[in-house]
Amino acid sequence: MNSELIDQLQLGVNGLPYQIPIHPNFVHLTLGLFIVAIGFDIVGVLFPLEKPVFKLLAIPATRSNFFDVG
Repeated sequence: MNSELIDQLQLGVNGLPYQIPIHPNFVHLTLGLFIVAIGFDIVGVLFPLEKPVFKLLAIPATRSNFFDVG
């Protein structure tokens, strides 16, 4: 590419095409929250199978709590 054209671009931090790097924060936070919510929903569905594990670890948990968190 033409180096003059590259110099005309207003690049932000780390040579990214936006001045304020807030896009990665919004995208990755949203994806992470979505994945964690699905994980808690799966644990809530499988709760009867995992109930002995929670008793062994002395973790007070109810099925509805997992769905609330999800």
